[in-house]
Amino acid sequence: MKIIPFSIAVITGTLLILLDLYRASHLSFIHDESYSFLSYVPMNIMDIISYKDNFTNNHIINSLLMKLFNFLLGPTELSLRLPNVLAHILYLFFCYKLAARFCGRNALLAFLLLNANPYMLEFFSLARGYGLSFAFMSGGFYFFCSYLEKQRTKDHVLSLTFFGLAALANFALIQVFPAVLLLHNFFHFVVDRNPFSLNSFLRTNRLNLIVTVVLAAILYEPVRKIIQYNRIDFGGVTGFWHDTVSSLLEGSAYQSAYGNAFVTAGRIIILLVVALFMYRAFVYFRSAQPLNFEQKLSLFSGLLLLLVVSFSLLQHWLMGTPYVMQRYSLFFFPLFMWMFIFLFSELQETDARPSARLAIIILPLFLCVHTYRSLNASWYLEWQYDQNTRTALYKIREDAEVSGNTTQPLRVSCSWMFEPSMRYYLQTEPVPFIEKADKKLEETNGDYLYIFEEDSVEIKDFRQRYAVVQRFNNSGSAIYKRRDIHISH
Repeated sequence: MKIIPFSIAVITGTLLILLDLYRASHLSFIHDESYSFLSYVPMNIMDIISYKDNFTNNHIINSLLMKLFNFLLGPTELSLRLPNVLAHILYLFFCYKLAARFCGRNALLAFLLLNANPYMLEFFSLARGYGLSFAFMSGGFYFFCSYLEKQRTKDHVLSLTFFGLAALANFALIQVFPAVLLLHNFFHFVVDRNPFSLNSFLRTNRLNLIVTVVLAAILYEPVRKIIQYNRIDFGGVTGFWHDTVSSLLEGSAYQSAYGNAFVTAGRIIILLVVALFMYRAFVYFRSAQPLNFEQKLSLFSGLLLLLVVSFSLLQHWLMGTPYVMQRYSLFFFPLFMWMFIFLFSELQETDARPSARLAIIILPLFLCVHTYRSLNASWYLEWQYDQNTRTALYKIREDAEVSGNTTQPLRVSCSWMFEPSMRYYLQTEPVPFIEKADKKLEETNGDYLYIFEEDSVEIKDFRQRYAVVQRFNNSGSAIYKRRDIHISH
């Protein structure tokens, strides 16, 4: 990159990391993070890796890093989320390396495009495995592109390692790993036209086999338990286009006023880009000339996306596995953008240069504006209900202190979706006079309630027994307390 685009990339990356740090330190810990902290941080390392509790909330690398950072820095929101903030730095680094090394005049646009999704950016400030997996997958992609360029064994090993780490960080990415193995053989024997024989096949796949065996050994027990206990029963069953593609676009629209138009335009762009790629791939194979490096990058990125889609379809048809949706489908965003970037970069070397140049300018600029308009520092899209949980507990403590109700242990009952976060805060920031939080609303005799307002119908004689302390309209929740406790004003 030239000095000005490099400066823009550095400034953009710095601002994104500062946003991550603010979110990680100021936003309430959410349901899934709290469950991971309460369930996996106390476990020993082998129990985490072997999936002792057989629940897919255990994102192995994230769980291990939460355990490590809890030991090093304590159980604060920032310390537990810090691994994913650091993963964002790694993701930005590989985005920059990919753009600067392989995208030429499109380097800055490529860098911006790979970061222009407000939905994806959330996960770099959450203690989940998604941000880690995006960073590792980008590393794997970068090193495989380097391998295509120079055929160095080191790049091949690093590529497989990073793709393997991505699978361990988020099991939805397991299907990316075999796709890379197939493409390694495809480029070696078909694109580069190396002679095929059993010996050459075994020699070519020696490293693939070693890394695959190591990865399979780690994944065997978790995958066995997930299948045995049917822990893959979430997702969509309508179809890949409806469940995976549309839910990803809806999430990426990020509740914008133009959300429907965003989704419609996204569908059209995806269809056009995939159709154009398939046409270019047909042109590549019709040509008697060896592919140049730009064409190899375009072919690799496009085939990687299409293979992963094919594996998702096969997995559903053969095993009945639901299609990934929403946050589980987010890894398709960088996969698609890599295809878009390298396809249109290669087209700029053809007669279609003006149109290709226009496309590779318009899409990044629109998505950057959309991302800028959409970013917030108040909530996480799929966990907006948890945005006030920490504040609610502080309010309960304040109300009890003002009312003088601190001499006897108090019990807080809550809607089940708030319970893990309530327990997290009571464990990490103990309140001496609050005994515990539970989610048994039907038979509750809790001194305080923190519930969704519609959950009040589950509580016997609710209006006679409880009075409101504070309502949170942005999450549809409220704090109540028993009427026989003095109500503060």
